[in-house]
Amino acid sequence: MYVLGSKWLGYAQDTLGAAVTKVVECIGVVLAFFLVNLAAGLLIVLAARHLMGGFVSLYLVGDVTLLVLSFLQGLTFQFWREFSQPRGNGDR
Repeated sequence: MYVLGSKWLGYAQDTLGAAVTKVVECIGVVLAFFLVNLAAGLLIVLAARHLMGGFVSLYLVGDVTLLVLSFLQGLTFQFWREFSQPRGNGDR
């Protein structure tokens, strides 16, 4: 991948570290949203169990859509945060 990016596509080699840092930041934000969404889902299921007096499955929280939703929320938040920071030359 390094050879493809640096030699074939002409990407600057010294910016690879910054790119890896951005990826790790995005993964961290996505995981944070996933944990918050998971906790909220568990609380909703436990509240539904209590209010209904019956059984509500915890499998409702473990759906793959929760991970996809968290991924989209995390990336949106990360880009929003990045675009909201003032640039060095006064542009936004």
